[in-house]
Amino acid sequence: MGIEWNVIEKVLSVEAGASYTRSWSYAKSSGWATTTGITVPPKRVGWMALRPLMRTVRSNPVFHVTRYSWGAPGTHEQVDSYSWRGRGYNEITSYGAYFDAVGNVLNSDGTPKGQYVARDRAVKSSDRC
Repeated sequence: MGIEWNVIEKVLSVEAGASYTRSWSYAKSSGWATTTGITVPPKRVGWMALRPLMRTVRSNPVFHVTRYSWGAPGTHEQVDSYSWRGRGYNEITSYGAYFDAVGNVLNSDGTPKGQYVARDRAVKSSDRC
């Protein structure tokens, strides 16, 4: 922004100026690593696997009422309401219906909880490169 104003050259001169600078940035990264080792005897092939600890999470559906009507349609007996049966609430939780999902149990640091299992077997001819 700037203003320059000359009333009579070399007698009165006014100048004004302003500047504004703003910068913003955000970065976040997260990760995890763990190290576990096994000793594999000669002429054997070894590997490790994580046997994850899993849990089942159950959730009940919630229905949202936008309009509810009861009584004979098109007559004076029909009642329209914008809550469940005119009772003042518009969310209904169904405890008779549910959804089950399976997910990992996590450690406090966010890594998957589980047990490391070490396995080994004799070398086969198909293992050679």
